[in-house]
Order: sequence, then structure tokens, then C-alpha cells
Amino acid sequence: MEIEPEIPVNLNSKFGEDRLSSLPDQLIGEILACLPLDDAIRTCCLSKHWRYKWRTMPNLCFHYERFRIRSKSKETFSKYIHSKINWVISKHNGNIRKLKLYIDDRIETDVETYQELNTYFDRLVRSNIQVLEIQRFPNKDHFVPSSIFDFSMLTSLTLCNCIFRIPEMFKGFKYLTTLFFDDVKVSGESANVDIMIQLCPLLKYLDIYCINEFLVLNSLDAPELETLSIFGGELSLNPTRLPTFFKLTYLNVSNVTFTGESTIVSFIKLCPNIKRLNISYNKDYFQVIDDLCLPDLRSLYIYGCSLKLNICNFDKLANFAFIKCHIEFQNMINCFKSLIFLHFHEVTFLKNSYTMNCPLLEHVYIFDYSTTCMILRLHAPNLNTLTIGSINITWVEIPRNFNSRIISVINIIVIGFKTLEKESNFDHRVLLEAENLQLIHFTLEYLDRYRVLQIQDIKFERMKRLGIHWPNSFLKLINNDSFVYILRNSPAMEDLSLSWNQIEDEEDSHFIELFQNNILGVNFNELKIFTVGTVYGTKTEEVLIGYVLRNAPQLVEVNIKILIRQDVRFMKSKFLKNVSAFKRDSACSINIIYIYDNYE
Repeated sequence: MEIEPEIPVNLNSKFGEDRLSSLPDQLIGEILACLPLDDAIRTCCLSKHWRYKWRTMPNLCFHYERFRIRSKSKETFSKYIHSKINWVISKHNGNIRKLKLYIDDRIETDVETYQELNTYFDRLVRSNIQVLEIQRFPNKDHFVPSSIFDFSMLTSLTLCNCIFRIPEMFKGFKYLTTLFFDDVKVSGESANVDIMIQLCPLLKYLDIYCINEFLVLNSLDAPELETLSIFGGELSLNPTRLPTFFKLTYLNVSNVTFTGESTIVSFIKLCPNIKRLNISYNKDYFQVIDDLCLPDLRSLYIYGCSLKLNICNFDKLANFAFIKCHIEFQNMINCFKSLIFLHFHEVTFLKNSYTMNCPLLEHVYIFDYSTTCMILRLHAPNLNTLTIGSINITWVEIPRNFNSRIISVINIIVIGFKTLEKESNFDHRVLLEAENLQLIHFTLEYLDRYRVLQIQDIKFERMKRLGIHWPNSFLKLINNDSFVYILRNSPAMEDLSLSWNQIEDEEDSHFIELFQNNILGVNFNELKIFTVGTVYGTKTEEVLIGYVLRNAPQLVEVNIKILIRQDVRFMKSKFLKNVSAFKRDSACSINIIYIYDNYE
């Protein structure tokens, strides 16, 4: 046997060349910054060329979770952390662009520790740091080192879970554009945040989460402000001293209590060019909002408020979401010209009926709204997705014809119809236009009981995807006339998904025989995917699965989700043996998925 000579590898060839080392130092520094600090430092062992590369890293992140020490002793942990930070800072060349410091409670919080932290920041004053982030200081009894206010080149400052004092000689951050406070306290005579904001002339993004117990913003002198988010606490505003924020386009106010003469409405009026407005309150009382005029508003999200809105003031509104609100609309005859997304969740309307003309509306989500008799009429010729859920007596009327056009609804998700009345104003024939129909906890018995859709009218000519998530047992599902007629009259169906939540104590052979007779003649000529979930291994389930396998010539994939529960005896091997023996009309694959439920 002839042995081929070994070919030596030429390290200088295009296959052996060290391309990483040939990259510019600035790019190598960016790559090292993506590694944990310890791993970046270890690259010094690669070669002489790499020995000092880590010292030029523009970003330093000291994160307690990345400090690989397993000691549970606070003293040992603290000494390791401080020695690590001290060593890295002393060896670095000093050109640091971004510094992040995440400290754990395991670090000792004595005076000596605080002095060491001060020393670190004193060294970094000349490093021209642009981005500084400090999270979870060891103890709120100790202040953030005052030397951070000497970082004159800062463009972004983030302080979380700490306390700081604004120095009297503070000259400001003339390049700062982003300021983020989270669970911080401002101490001293200059505790007013206004002072700090005034000294940041380029500030564009301001986020305040739970700062102090009482936040005072008298002037908020930030003419370049574009984004403002305030979360929690009490806020005192002086409307007479506040400027008009012409550049503010995003306002987010959450659980803020306005005191004195200030109100949320008076503040919003100072922001005429807002494009995104989020207001949320989780408290027991409603925040009253009325008389708003925001002609450039594109997105409106309101949670937990009482509103009286003149819709003529929102000509450009595209996204509209109200959750747990009391609403009264005015001037809705020719409105919502730009609306694309509509979301109502647990909403109470203060009038009996509304008409909404929405020529561009594509997505509607209406869930569990109003317990009084009210009708919402939607004129939406371009409706694409309709999600309706848990609506009691109240209903939604969607006319089939609008400007002589039939509504084209592609996706419909219906959740939890339980107590709908026969006199409902909803034209149920709109369901028949769907290409994707998802019925979640939908009481099909409602269709049978009230005949809101005559059996002969249940024809889904366009539907390609059907999902039924049944709240009761499978035996009750299959003996529902509407269920069988939906299967029988969906000739284009390609994807069928069925699931149920209960198991019958005893199966009635009469009902099984009745189902076998009813389902005869149902063809699944276009079906490609069949998913059946929460299977308990009953005879009725076997009948359905076997019938689909025998009557679906294009079937490609079958997914059977078997629920394993301690309180339900399931002969798994027998069920799988029966399923595998079923005759198939196609070369489909059967996937068995086990779901284990720790039922108590």
C-alpha cells in the first residue's frame, strides 16, 4: 500500500494566515469588548502580538456574575472584586469609551470599600468616558462617587439602585443626550432634578423610574428633549414655568400621581408634536383624561383611565389600544382615517352605540369589554385580522357591505363566546370569509342553539387554516352539528388543529356510532397538516384520527400530542399500536409529542 507523504501546513498561506491579528487595533478592541472581561484578558497568552491588546479595549464591563469566584464569604469576594477592578484600571491605557459597573450585595459596604470605589472613579476622570452605567450599588447609605460629575465627555449616564448628591460646583454634561434613573435618590440641598437637567443642554432621552418619593420638576428646561418616560412616585409640575416641548415625540407616563395645580392633561398640552403616547395606571382609581388635541399622534396606549376624547383631534392615529378604561368618544362620524390597529381589552363604553369608519383598519382585537348592552359598528373594508374574545351580552357589528365591497377578513380568532343572545347584531357570516379561523373556547353549541347561522349556510369556501380549542370533552365536540358541518364545508382547508380540555368518564358507544355516521362523506382532499392535541387515548379519538388518515390524500404531517397525567389511566402502548396500524391515504409522517401534566 502506497503511503502519501505528509504535506506540511504553510502558516503563511491563505488557509493558515492569522487574519484576526491583521485587523486594525480599533476593531480588535471592539471584538474583545464582546467577550467576558476575564476571557478578553486571557488573550494576552496567545502571542507577543496579543500581549497588550486587551489594554486598548474601548468598553469595560465589571459584572459580578462574570467574576469567576465561588467563595460565599463577603470578605473574600470583596477583596477579589476590588483587586480585579484595581488591576484592570491600572493596566489599561486609559482610553475608555464605555464603562459598566454591576455590583452585588456580597461586596462589603464599609467605609473602606466606599473609599476604594472613589479611588477607581478618580482615576477614570481623564479617560474621556462617554457612556457610564452603574447598577446596584452595594449599599444605599453610601453615595455614588461625586467624581462621576467630572466626566465632562459623557453622552449617556445610567444610575440604578443608588443614591447620589449633585455637587454645588457641578458645571453640567454639555454632551449628554441620554439620562436614565432607576430607583435612585437625590440627596442634599440641590436635590431638585431640574438643576441637573438644566445643565444638560443636548438632552434628548430622559427616563425616570421611581426617583425619590416626591419628584419636583418646576422648569424641566430641556428644549432638545425627544423622549420622556416617568414611572411611579408623585410629580409636582409648575405649568406656568414649564416650556413647550416642540421636539418631544414620545411620552410615557406610568403610575404617576400629579399634585398641586399640575395634571397629566396640562402637561400633555405642552407637547403638541407627540407621535407616541403611553399612559397607564394600575391603581384603583381612574385618571381622568379629556380635551386632548394631538394632530400628529400615531400611537395611543391607555391603561386604567377614564377618557372623554374628541376623535377629530387624532387624524393621523394608526395604533389605538385601550385597556381597563372607561371611554366616551365624540365626533366619530368621519374619524380614524389612518387607523390600522385597534385594541380594546376590558373597556366600558359610556354610550350605547358607536360607529367607527376605518378605511385602513387591518387588525382588530376586542376582548372582554363592557357588561352593558352596547353595539360597536366597524366599517373596515381592509380588515385582515379579527380577534374577538369573552364578550358577554355586548357585541360587535361588522357590516358585510361597505361602499359595495365585501369585507375581506383573512384571519379570525374567536375566544370564549359564552352568553351571546340570539338578538346579537353581529353578522356571523363574516366568519365565513376567513382564511384562518381560530376558535378558542368557543361554544359551538351557541350556533346550534340559536341558529345564528343556518346549517346550510356554514360554508367556508376560502378557509385554509382551522383551529378549534374546545373547553369541554372531545365527545361533546364531535357530537356538535356545527363542528361536523364546518369540517364538511371547508373544501380548501390545508391545516387543521384540534384540542380539548376534558376526558369523559365513560364513553357511550351510541355517540361513537353516531359520530362515525355523521362524519361519513367528509373529505380532506387539500389537508396537509393535521394536529390533534391533549389526546387521552379514548376510542373516539382513535376514530377521528383513523378517519382523517384514510381520507387525506395530500397529508404530509400528523402531530399527536398525548397528555400524560397521573389521574388519567392511559394505555399508551395500545393507543400507539392502534394508530400505527391505521390505513393511510398518503405517505405522511406521524409525530408523537408527550405532554406531562403534574395534576394534583
